[in-house]
Amino acid sequence: MIKNNNLLFAALLFFFSNILFSCNQTEFYADPQANGLGIFSNTGNNLMSGYIQNEPWRTRDRKTGGFLGGPTYEIYITKQITSGPKDNLIFTWYVNPTTNNILNGDISLVLAVPKVFGYKELSALKGQRLALDTLNGYFTFSSAQSNFTKGSGNIYFHDMQIDSIGPNNFTGRMSGLLDAKLGGNLILKNGRFDHSLTALQIQF
Repeated sequence: MIKNNNLLFAALLFFFSNILFSCNQTEFYADPQANGLGIFSNTGNNLMSGYIQNEPWRTRDRKTGGFLGGPTYEIYITKQITSGPKDNLIFTWYVNPTTNNILNGDISLVLAVPKVFGYKELSALKGQRLALDTLNGYFTFSSAQSNFTKGSGNIYFHDMQIDSIGPNNFTGRMSGLLDAKLGGNLILKNGRFDHSLTALQIQF
């Protein structure tokens, strides 16, 4: 009886710990060839990192579950409806709050896409390399201190798989590489990203 009570107590403790406290779902594996950056991966490490002005920059950790603060995600993908002939597909990577001074800002990628652009077209980005000239798309960097202008750059979608799980609900994964002028004099180099995507992160 005592043994059963101990097992029940342990199970309840585990259950309530998961309810009350968030679980970290970001995995950082250091790249030995790029000091301060995570490795280029395709395993759902939920991380983007790179150098801005030769200093390491990385996204905030993904944390899910619990009532204490709720979940946080490192990336969101949204489709912005415009009054023009095309809409905007926006990827926003949120900075890790431990990043200091001018690097304490978020990075966004904005792509001009057709009005009919949906999750199947998003999946079709897999294997594509896009050169952005600020007309077909652009990068920006924003922080509490500054909002910089549009910048050119390049992105390679090594993987992009989006699945429909219900009306206007999608999940998936994405990984790849990027470099960019972030506006002003900020330069992003050696960027690499690897994310699993939940229905909360894809907002069409």
